[in-house]
Amino acid sequence: MKWLGVVVIASLVTGCAIGGLAGPTPPDFAGCAGVTRFAFAGETTLAALGLSQSDPAEGNRIGTIWVTTDKVDLQGGPVPAGIARLPLSRAVCVQWPDGSGMSGPVDDGGQPPAGVTASSGIPAPLIALVVGVLLLGGASYLAFRRKPIPAS
Repeated sequence: MKWLGVVVIASLVTGCAIGGLAGPTPPDFAGCAGVTRFAFAGETTLAALGLSQSDPAEGNRIGTIWVTTDKVDLQGGPVPAGIARLPLSRAVCVQWPDGSGMSGPVDDGGQPPAGVTASSGIPAPLIALVVGVLLLGGASYLAFRRKPIPAS
């Protein structure tokens, strides 16, 4: 029975370690650094999310985009004397394929359009891996457990 416990604990540790694959990790931009809850996290364009800027070329450029769920501090650190601190707001962070990126405020009521989905669930391969490990562990336990020696 102790082997079953070992297999279950190993499966949970493996699942937690691989759980980071659920979505892209946000860049270290002001507004997204350290944030874990996103209304959207995935690869698309700003225009597809209804967040197109004044420059249409940049709005139609594909990149990895994060839109925060909660209000965040876009200034990200101490503010020099004489400069007013911006109010907290939701943020959008974009990282382009070349590694450059940007962040900026988002309207508090804005939500991604219905046709655009975020990659925020547990990936199917992770579920399959955990189920496979559990099945293999259970089968191994049943096949190799010690059977009591009958008394004669």
